Amino acid sequence: MEKRDGGRSLVKVLAHFTVRDGKICACDELTQLLEGEHGDRDLGSRVSA
Repeated sequence: MEKRDGGRSLVKVLAHFTVRDGKICACDELTQLLEGEHGDRDLGSRVSA
């Protein structure tokens, strides 16, 4: 992925979706930093303000 500062990271994302009545009602996700800065290892759990 390309970050706002122009840096790049490669992240593996595994997700399991639960669908009810044609709508996603739950998502279980696991992310793993494959390439990039060590500080980006929490990209999967960050929230932007």
